[in-house]
Amino acid sequence: MILSDDTPEEISSLIGETSPDLEKIQIYDDVIFWSFDRKAYQKCRWWKKTAAAGIAEKLTIRTAGTLIKMTGWK
Repeated sequence: MILSDDTPEEISSLIGETSPDLEKIQIYDDVIFWSFDRKAYQKCRWWKKTAAAGIAEKLTIRTAGTLIKMTGWK
């Protein structure tokens, strides 16, 4: 979930490319869906960059379970 006035596209651009074999992103409305290989998360490009200064305060990362509870999605 984005906490700043930035668009999902701007956030995605700040973070950069994903690791093609380990993670994927999909932008839908104002949300960036990010999936990754949990066994290899430390090798994922986005994993490292989401904690970087200038990016971490712009977003919050939630699991699918939390998203379902918050939104009622199924």
